[in-house]
Amino acid sequence: MSEIFYSYFSYFLHPFKVNSYFRKKRQDFYGPFLVDQNVPEERDFLELDFYQILIVSWPFFIIHSFYSIFFINVANFVVMSFDVGEMINPHIMIYAALVQVTFFPLVFWAYAKLWVVIVEFFASLFSLDEKKIEEVSGQVVGVSLVSHVFLLVPIIGGVIRHFAFLVYLFAGLRKNLGLSVTKSFMVILSPLFILGLMVFMFFLLLATIIAGF
Repeated sequence: MSEIFYSYFSYFLHPFKVNSYFRKKRQDFYGPFLVDQNVPEERDFLELDFYQILIVSWPFFIIHSFYSIFFINVANFVVMSFDVGEMINPHIMIYAALVQVTFFPLVFWAYAKLWVVIVEFFASLFSLDEKKIEEVSGQVVGVSLVSHVFLLVPIIGGVIRHFAFLVYLFAGLRKNLGLSVTKSFMVILSPLFILGLMVFMFFLLLATIIAGF
C-alpha cells in the first residue's frame, strides 16, 4: 500500500517527469531504469490502474463534500442571523452530498474511460508509432486523475481540480505520447468542440422541426 501512495503522490508532484519516465521505460534502447537526470530514479514507480487511483482519490472527494456541507451551514447561519433571504434546506444538501459520495466511483470510472477513448482516438488519428496505444492512454489519464488531491483546498478545490486535470493531461500528451503542443491542445479542447457540435445539431434539428410546421 505504501508503494501505491508513493507512486500516487509522485504522479501529483512530478506529472511531467513521471510521464517522461513511463515513455522512456517503454523504449527498449533506454532500458527500464536508465532514464535521464530530469526523471526521478531513486525508486521505480508503480503503474497505478484506475482502481488504485480511485481508492486514494475517494477520501479527497469525501473531505470535499464535508467542506460543502460545512459552508452551507455557515451560509444558513448568516441568513438566519441577518434575515437576508431564505434558508437552504440542510437536509437536502446533506442528502445530495451523500449521493455524490456514493456514486463517485461510477462517475470517476466513466470520466476516466471517456478521456481514455478521446486520447486513444487522437493517438490513432495522428498515427503515433506506439504498440500499445490503449495502455499508454490509460497511463496519461491515470496520472491526470491524481488532480483530485486539489479537492483538499476549501471552496475553490473543485475548480482547481478541473483545471489541474487538464494541465496534467497536457503533461501526459506531451511527455508520454510525445504529441506537439498544438496536437495536445486539440485533444484537450476536443470535448468543447464535441459539445458545440451537439448544441449546433440540436438547434438545427429544432429549427427544422419548427420550419416543418
